[in-house]
Amino acid sequence: MMSNNAVAQDQARFWQLFVQAISGHLPGSDPKNFIAAAGRVDSHLGSDEEVVALTDAYNVGNTIPSWGLTWSGAFNNKLFDIYQQWVRDIVPAGSGDSGSGGSSSGGGSADPLDTQIEDLRSKIALLSSDVSKINQGIYSDWLNEVCAELDSTGKACSVYFTNPPDPTWANFRTQQMGTEDYKAKVESLQTTYGALLGGMTEQLNALLLKKFGPGYQELADATEAVALADPFEPHSADELQKTAQFQMTIKENDTTASVPRFKTSELKDVRQWLIKQNGIATKNGGPLFAEQANVQIALNDQQQTERDSSWKFSANVGIPIDWFWLGGSTNDSGSTQFKEDYSYDILITYQDVITVNINPGDWFFEGLLSTYKDYTNWPQGSMFAGKPLWGESGLMNIVVKGVVLGYAPYLRFSSKDWTNTTTQTQWSAKATFGIGPFNFESASASGSDYSSMTTQLQDGFEVRDTSGIPKIIGLIVDTPNG
Repeated sequence: MMSNNAVAQDQARFWQLFVQAISGHLPGSDPKNFIAAAGRVDSHLGSDEEVVALTDAYNVGNTIPSWGLTWSGAFNNKLFDIYQQWVRDIVPAGSGDSGSGGSSSGGGSADPLDTQIEDLRSKIALLSSDVSKINQGIYSDWLNEVCAELDSTGKACSVYFTNPPDPTWANFRTQQMGTEDYKAKVESLQTTYGALLGGMTEQLNALLLKKFGPGYQELADATEAVALADPFEPHSADELQKTAQFQMTIKENDTTASVPRFKTSELKDVRQWLIKQNGIATKNGGPLFAEQANVQIALNDQQQTERDSSWKFSANVGIPIDWFWLGGSTNDSGSTQFKEDYSYDILITYQDVITVNINPGDWFFEGLLSTYKDYTNWPQGSMFAGKPLWGESGLMNIVVKGVVLGYAPYLRFSSKDWTNTTTQTQWSAKATFGIGPFNFESASASGSDYSSMTTQLQDGFEVRDTSGIPKIIGLIVDTPNG
């Protein structure tokens, strides 16, 4: 039977209904601060190995997802790098200034303090350039080891020998930093400049505090913190003693790597929750699906299909916010919406859900985002010059604050006209397509999909996830100054 509403439906509304239903099982959560995962993303936050759980926390917390109702499931590790550069590019224009112009040099003043500041900044710029050259050399060595084909620029890889590359860039760089050759280069830099970047930053901050007064203290502390949090900057022996507060260890491809620290105090709770859910599944002879599950979301073609535009993420800025999508993949803006022309019913369930808080570590001074929200006096060549920082298209517009995990996802799609539906055509042809948080594709953003978990029914098909591995249903986020 042809649907009256399906052809004209605004599919973003289905995502809003899905998010509202999930939030209803999470006391205190705001659905408008929720970005749903549009595909299968396995989570290991409940792992018995803390280093494995922290790897998930780092990958999620360090991602800046696209602005929209849905997240592709791809990690981009952008937050620390962008925030670190933002902190370093801010130069106060005067005592107590919070940010919108002027010059710290006082228009060519002959003040000896200004001269010392400018001289030290020049030395830092030269040192940073030399450090960058060392890292570029390490990066070239890594590409030679893992890359089968470079892209058109010749500076990045388009095809790796293995996916993910082995070793990863983080692991390779960590290994190289332990070599005698690297240590000798660092020692040479320290001899040439008299200090490494952390020590020179402390010297500069002392001068800036003297010039601008106590109002500069927080920014001074922040610049020192991001230096200590960066595991790929050379550190003196004294600085290395301080890095434990700002860094943590994760695991990639069976080897460990140091990364900026992210905080989650609830890993024990996640492990206990996972043990409980596995116990329920074992006692039941399998996970609780469909009408037995704790979380149930029923959708159909007759529901209200006009999106609530009051949601900040209701605009389509990132990947298309399609509930039914075809072709491409969940992280591919080339995927297209398909409309299901026939009446249908969808049931999505989870045996249970849980929220896990994830926050940047002590290197992240959140108050600075407000203090310098209108800052525009960027140095020449800054990546922030002329570009928005906040809002839909901002470089640092979203900060992940946590994730929602779901245990034993289940999907049932049914239609009285199953054989005529577009969904049936795609499913039977093993095509790349998706329905809400369930993706069926050969190359998903997270490296996996639900194709192997499907079973055909008389009037549709169903997905039963019996893996026992929790899935990331969505991200809990904050939008600074947005």
